[in-house]
Amino acid sequence: MFATEFALGQSLYNGNDDDGKRGLHGAVGAGIVGLFGVNTVTGVWNLLEARQDPAGKSLRTTHGVLMLAANAGFVAAAATAPHHEHGGGPNFGNDRSTHRNIAIASIGVGTAGYLIMLLRHH
Repeated sequence: MFATEFALGQSLYNGNDDDGKRGLHGAVGAGIVGLFGVNTVTGVWNLLEARQDPAGKSLRTTHGVLMLAANAGFVAAAATAPHHEHGGGPNFGNDRSTHRNIAIASIGVGTAGYLIMLLRHH
């Protein structure tokens, strides 16, 4: 999902704009927010259940904090998405840069959080 969302977003950012691509970008983004929302509920639940287990506690906590930060970032990216009505307005260029930067940072944080737990088992 991250790769698809990034490719769609980068294409839009580069000026290859059409309603279908914008709609797909929004749909994939909503899917990411939804997935991370569900993961947040289950992740917090797992953290609470495992809070007394000292084995791997620092990695679990780091993973949880990173995933929560990524989720907040995805919500912020959605909230900062530029609007296209009336030509995008005077701040359209800044708005799209802010949206893109928040999204890329969130993808990075989410990937780091995922890799921490994936690699701890190896």
